[in-house]
Amino acid sequence: MANKLFGPEKPKGIIGSIFLWLMNRTHTKMVNWGLQYLSIKDGDCILDIGCGGGANIHRMLKMANNLKVFGLDHSKLAVEKAREYNRDAIEEGTCGILLGSVSNIPFEDEYFDIATAFQTIFFWPDIVNDVKEVFRVLKSGGTFFICNAGFIPNDRNIRIINKFAQMRGMSLYSTKEYNSILTECGFINIKINISNDKKLICVLGEKP
Repeated sequence: MANKLFGPEKPKGIIGSIFLWLMNRTHTKMVNWGLQYLSIKDGDCILDIGCGGGANIHRMLKMANNLKVFGLDHSKLAVEKAREYNRDAIEEGTCGILLGSVSNIPFEDEYFDIATAFQTIFFWPDIVNDVKEVFRVLKSGGTFFICNAGFIPNDRNIRIINKFAQMRGMSLYSTKEYNSILTECGFINIKINISNDKKLICVLGEKP
């Protein structure tokens, strides 16, 4: 299992604060690359799962008009930092950041137009049931968007690679597995994009 003090899945303490600060900065290239594939329309309601330090919420709020963007994280420290980062938007009523788990998202059915997961899905405790929970809170026609800097480009040596990943409390997925998981959970029109250097992946699925 990953070290719970230093691990990225649940930052805490001084080291956690530094880690969240670094994530807000070092993920910029990945996030900007991935967001080119995500269509955000005026008036959309968005959930950012595993929102970390809150920089991605800030970015998305600038992509269209009259948006409402919520952040969800199971780290109290991350929630505090994300609220600080997005203080103005929270005061304006366009943003809300909550403490909670992807396994039990604290929103009613069919609430969001878009759900995003940046560099977080490989820490989800029960991938199929957690993706089903995302499916539940999306409206019909809504989009689930995954963007990661870690994935397995094919199924070759997947067991060996995942053995090392699991030592850090992570599970990496191949493109085939992403397609299979989203399909099993009810998503359609699944699209997978890989960066030219084959280091980044974004996956989009639509709720019928």
